[in-house]
Amino acid sequence: MRDWLQWAAAQLRAVGGHGAESPFLDATLLIATVRGEAKERTLAALPETLAPAQARRLEALVARRGAGEPLAYIRGFKEFYGRRFAVDDRVLIPRPETELLIDLALSSLPDGPLQVLDLGTGSGALAITLALERPYWAVAASDISADALRVCDANAAALGATLASCEQADLLPAAGGPWRPRSW
Repeated sequence: MRDWLQWAAAQLRAVGGHGAESPFLDATLLIATVRGEAKERTLAALPETLAPAQARRLEALVARRGAGEPLAYIRGFKEFYGRRFAVDDRVLIPRPETELLIDLALSSLPDGPLQVLDLGTGSGALAITLALERPYWAVAASDISADALRVCDANAAALGATLASCEQADLLPAAGGPWRPRSW
């Protein structure tokens, strides 16, 4: 396995400018993905070899990463606020600094019942996190993309979040007046 880790890191290092800024970390995460385990477990107990099917899959994942595909899309998820959100090319990848918005909302908004709308929800990371952190808030999510809403719905179901609504809507509706979720 150490040979595979070195090989994958070397492949990613060779394409340096294509998004693999941390070749060793990326290689570790890709091997963990292939093995279906956490990166910590992969690092703690590197087995000697990969099964042939795992080796072929690792080669394919390294090629995708080397071509510049984001690691979160390759792995199919991104951690956000301590939770795993499914992501793919239908949504933007939640950024770590966006967690500051959650901290700001939780610390500055009233602690009682509240209506919150996440416009352009994408994966639903903001809306779902707020709904889980403050279950007594009515949190609605909207996005112009039906594909993004499918990702949001799947994440809400997987994480056990109840959203007040998850609707397809344009940020600036042509009908005039502010858009409000049907549930409000």
